Amino acid sequence: MPYLALFGTVAGGAMMARAALAALDALAAPGADATFLEAKVISARFYAEHYLPRAEGLATTVVDGWRTVVAVADDQL
Repeated sequence: MPYLALFGTVAGGAMMARAALAALDALAAPGADATFLEAKVISARFYAEHYLPRAEGLATTVVDGWRTVVAVADDQL
């Protein structure tokens, strides 16, 4: 489960970053819907500040969490 949560968190961040970059490019176009595009950038920043930090803890669990699983002896199951 931590691996899937990590993947989803990072993949979501990548998609939000792509959307923000596209919105920034689109803002330069004449007649661009600045309100909508600026909201896209703000929502990407929100995701980066509130959700992406969780990836570090999830990565630690994914990389180092196996130690607890293998610490249980067969007769303890």
